Amino acid sequence: LAESLEGLQDLARLTLDLSENTFENEGLSALADTLKGLAKLSDLSLDCSHTEIDADAVVELGEALLSLPQLKRLSLEISGNAIDCEGLLELGRHLKALVRLTQLTLEFSDNEIRSDALVEFGEQLLSLENVVDLDLHFENNEIGTDGFVQFGGKLKDLAQLRSLTVDCSDNEIEIDGLIGFVKHLQTLEQLADFTLSFDQTPEDVWMVKLMQAMLEMPQVEVFCIQQSRCTRAELA
Repeated sequence: LAESLEGLQDLARLTLDLSENTFENEGLSALADTLKGLAKLSDLSLDCSHTEIDADAVVELGEALLSLPQLKRLSLEISGNAIDCEGLLELGRHLKALVRLTQLTLEFSDNEIRSDALVEFGEQLLSLENVVDLDLHFENNEIGTDGFVQFGGKLKDLAQLRSLTVDCSDNEIEIDGLIGFVKHLQTLEQLADFTLSFDQTPEDVWMVKLMQAMLEMPQVEVFCIQQSRCTRAELA
């Protein structure tokens, strides 16, 4: 694969699905070396989920991303690996330098991420002042209610966001944590599209409170809750 990409220095867009195989660190290292030669890439989508990689591989990938000065759109799926907290924070450390990014999708479910690492990662994201479309999936980790609320406290400072998607399923987050998270986002005056996915089945009274919190997000016109999409008028 790495050899097939050599000689494509003018490539602007690249999508690779390497998921569900024994790619491992060695394979990702070879790919990372090749990516360093694709300096004109502006759009990169890479799926390395369930490929038996760990934090060391993420470091090499992060270094490769720093070699892509034109990168504006990045989608990275690394679910079902052994990334853990160290790998997430290494990724965040490198993402901080990608100041041209406008769209960012990160899928890091099932990687034993703790709440303290997610909150610190949220702090790292604040350097991405041009990202207007943020899509985060971190299902089946170890976040918890308090960590999720604190994470929302970081995202509220991404004032330029226009679209935000968050999937926090299977993280033992209580409904009051979802509400606390949403309340932090009420300060995002540019946010027009908001998607929140979770695994709870809250009682009607709690669901009403969650919807009320969402309606206090000032500019959001389109909401998606549990894959049900609706306008502000319909939610009200």
